[in-house]
Amino acid sequence: MKARTIRETEYTWEQIEEILAAGKARETFGEDGQITVQVEGIGTALLNILDYDKDKAADPDMRTMTLQFADLLFDEMPFNEGNCNKWEKSSIRSYMNSIAFKERFEEGFRRLLVPVLKENGDREATLDTFFLLSVEEMKDKEKKYQRFRSECDRVKVNPEQETEGHWTRSACRGNAYFTWNVYASGNVNNGYTAVYSFRFAPACVIGAKAIK
Repeated sequence: MKARTIRETEYTWEQIEEILAAGKARETFGEDGQITVQVEGIGTALLNILDYDKDKAADPDMRTMTLQFADLLFDEMPFNEGNCNKWEKSSIRSYMNSIAFKERFEEGFRRLLVPVLKENGDREATLDTFFLLSVEEMKDKEKKYQRFRSECDRVKVNPEQETEGHWTRSACRGNAYFTWNVYASGNVNNGYTAVYSFRFAPACVIGAKAIK
């Protein structure tokens, strides 16, 4: 099975692993690259490359690439069915990190997935294979991924090709129910309770042990 970059060059997952291990991912795939992956129930899905070596893997010698679904291909679901806005207790987090969800992806891609430590403001840090982006990862000057240079870079479309909002993993501080969301315009703001149903765009990290 092959992955495709936005430059229309095809690579096998083994080749992508070799490129990551050699530390040549950025120069090979570019600042705004994309790859495709096969997902059960969806077919071919396009993932944006958000950044390189940005996320914290358990192994410091891993060379990594952070990816996010380019479109909103998954059905709406509550952030948390119990209306709690803590990411560590999120229904979406449990769903995305389940064995059943991971097995929807083709084997070559699954083999490269790297669990990473995610910061959640003043809440508990979590170890996630799949995750939603935080407000800081999209907006903060120091913490954001390099792909997010303007509000337009956060806009996503649903299967009907209409722009639509989606969840972040960030909770509104001093509040047990409300979350931050990306609106259809790309603006990031708060205003929805965790029990509300919204679409979401999973992110993940793939990586390889650095060649020394």
